[in-house]
Amino acid sequence: MLNRIEVEHLWCEYNSYLIERPKLQRIKNVKKRKDGTHDVQILYVLSMEQFENRPMLISEDQCVEVDVMKDNKLTHYMGTVECVEPYGILFLLDDTLPIENVIKIRFSPNNSTFQLEQQALDRLAECQKEKILFPTRGDSAQRETMDEITSFQWIDIGISTNEEQMVAVRNIVNRTSFPAPYVLFGPPGTGKSSTLVEVIGQIYKLHPEANMLVVAPSNFAANEITSRILNVVPEKHVFRYFSRSSIRTVNDIDENILQISNMADKKYDLPYYQDIYLARIVVTTLVTAGRLVQANIRAKHFRYVIIDECGSAKEISSLVPIGGLATCGDEIHASIVLAGDPKQLGPVIQHNYLKQTNHNVSLLERIMKLDLYEMNPTTKEYNNRYITQLRDNFRSHSMLLNFPNKTFYAGQLRAKASPELTNWALGWHRLPNPKCPLIFHSIFGNMQQHENSTSLFNVVEGELVLCYLADILHHGINGRQVRQCDIGLISPYASQILHLRTLCKARGWEDIEIGSAEQYQGREKAIIIMSTVRSRSKHLGFLTNAKRLNVTITRARALMIIIGDGYTLLNDANWKALVNYCRQQKAYVYGKSLLSSATPNLVHVKDDLIVHTDKGDDSPSNTVVCKSTSAVEVNPKPTRNVPGRN
Repeated sequence: MLNRIEVEHLWCEYNSYLIERPKLQRIKNVKKRKDGTHDVQILYVLSMEQFENRPMLISEDQCVEVDVMKDNKLTHYMGTVECVEPYGILFLLDDTLPIENVIKIRFSPNNSTFQLEQQALDRLAECQKEKILFPTRGDSAQRETMDEITSFQWIDIGISTNEEQMVAVRNIVNRTSFPAPYVLFGPPGTGKSSTLVEVIGQIYKLHPEANMLVVAPSNFAANEITSRILNVVPEKHVFRYFSRSSIRTVNDIDENILQISNMADKKYDLPYYQDIYLARIVVTTLVTAGRLVQANIRAKHFRYVIIDECGSAKEISSLVPIGGLATCGDEIHASIVLAGDPKQLGPVIQHNYLKQTNHNVSLLERIMKLDLYEMNPTTKEYNNRYITQLRDNFRSHSMLLNFPNKTFYAGQLRAKASPELTNWALGWHRLPNPKCPLIFHSIFGNMQQHENSTSLFNVVEGELVLCYLADILHHGINGRQVRQCDIGLISPYASQILHLRTLCKARGWEDIEIGSAEQYQGREKAIIIMSTVRSRSKHLGFLTNAKRLNVTITRARALMIIIGDGYTLLNDANWKALVNYCRQQKAYVYGKSLLSSATPNLVHVKDDLIVHTDKGDDSPSNTVVCKSTSAVEVNPKPTRNVPGRN
């Protein structure tokens, strides 16, 4: 029912995006490949002001239908959205479009996803689904008898020194939770991916008759786990199954992955049955796995179904590779592994009503609340026959880990990262506390909007980000040269991300990765700089999402710089706790000296802007239109007491 509500909501929204007699612009776009070469694309631009309703749901890879009337003949063109910019939507077509003859453009959601999700529900209805979805201890008594493997030759020697990883590998290989799912709870930097790869490698060695299906919510995550699997399993036994839409980004995919896929010639081909049957391990996305069910592959072909990053997918999406691939009729035959972290970002749900329902909860998060998977309140331990929490953090400096550890993980994590990775920024002249690689730089700015956007950006914060970047890239840190690819910029707002990209590109800093917390989930950088954007407001919008905060502050290995209005951020409990933590560590600074010294060299934005009032409401009734000037006042004298100011 909830899925049907989502479908109806999407169709209503997309129908409102229909445009008749649109005005299009044709442009050339130069796209840089991973190998350094460039592709030239012909893109079509549909400006935002032509939409009656702001197209909030349109994103990359979505379908575009264009109707052309020429010489009294109606022709339909199909295309794909390449990107969404504040000024318009850019889409790609296979054919040259006579833009002067276009009579209609419409966008449509991907219906196949919902159809495959319904297919999974239908398959699960045939079996004892409660043993998968609502397992109890009584179910494990019915698990199959098999010889338990107790002796392991570890592929990754590092696993042999980590008790939690060894327990997880042994129990997953031995299917101790079957038919209930086994949960691998992997907080940030704890080696979840390494553990999964060890699991896959051990199953490959110890159970030569067992085939594995490995799935993830996104192509990026699926490619990441594929590249790791290729380090431990011969490539002839691994098959990466891509969907047709993946052809758009074929030039960005690692060649080693393409060679073991259905896009080996950089062209999309339907996979052959032999591609599936000859591979011991098939890797694909959650939704694309449903195509294997539709293809009626051999019954009971997979003995293990492993779902990586399960916490970031809708529960019904996670069921797609289970219904029909882990089950056959009324039988559950495959061992199911759910890997991820329910404390990090969950499913992306657009409908406000659905955000308040179970539709907004992942299978991993819901199942971990069942008695079988809950932590024992007395021993503070989990039942490792069903769940293992990884606890050793191999990513971040201990001072960067302390706050998220206590706030989100009940102090269960242990800082085990190599000092060579995490300590090299200590003593840097910009650190308020030379023993703590953390800076919270509080500064006042103005939240601004482009006329055709609801997203926010903050010019003052953008300038301060550039100042830190210039210092780090030009002078290094403690005599160590820092590369652009060592730095990540994170902001919760799309307009700030675009603003930072524009500023960095103007300075030739094109290898600095700039994105949202969603784009950085599962990834890490030596240095992370965050721009919070919100200023002079009582409302924090996206910033109140605790999971987004957790993801953002757990990406950095050696240095974390947070730029924002320290006064505004006190309006949220988690941010208030973080600000207080920074003060306790003497890592909180306030001022504009760094900005003032570099401001003359900075480029300012000159667009029509909407500047928010102190009400902080995103609705048009609480905004005023004004023109930005070439000189933005930095850190004007506040009319209130500023915490932490001396």
